[in-house]
Amino acid sequence: MADKSLRAFVALPLPDAVKLALSQVQRRLRAVAEGRLVKWVEPGAMHLTLKFLGEIPPQQVAPIGEAVQRASEGAPPFTLRLDALGAFPSGQRPRVVWAGASSVVEQCATLFQRVEQELRPLGFPAETRPFAAHVTLGRVRDQAPATALLGLADVLASAARLEPALEAAIDRVVLFKSTLTPKGAHYEPLALAPLLGPP
Repeated sequence: MADKSLRAFVALPLPDAVKLALSQVQRRLRAVAEGRLVKWVEPGAMHLTLKFLGEIPPQQVAPIGEAVQRASEGAPPFTLRLDALGAFPSGQRPRVVWAGASSVVEQCATLFQRVEQELRPLGFPAETRPFAAHVTLGRVRDQAPATALLGLADVLASAARLEPALEAAIDRVVLFKSTLTPKGAHYEPLALAPLLGPP
């Protein structure tokens, strides 16, 4: 029997203090989102995705982990300033609610590009959309009527800034396994690459 595939992605973990602060932001947003229209991300699961890989066979975990190591070699740790609040595709039509960086930190953009470059030979196509450094806070449920989202849309449209801004120290890149459960996704690290700077 063939080994079961697993869902995986490459991401930057966040410090616990930043996750706690983002949970407070969620609480404010939850107050204006009617009922259970938004599925909010558990604070412990918050992260900044560099590359979603989808379903992969178990035998690909090691080569992907090595690719992440190569992408991270020589890269220094850095601070990511989360100072924006918004939604995809827009604040007026929220589907994914996020906190993010209003300007991409050069080190973060470089890491994204290097991860893309290292994973392409393994069969993962390059991302066509521009990189947006963001942390998903919640996803609007498919059945949510637009009229019930007006309060949330108004807040997102008027509160484009995240105040106070949060400083997230980024010191490693992690390959995560994602397991979907009734209570939400559970993430397990499969490989990690510390950001140590030049040798």
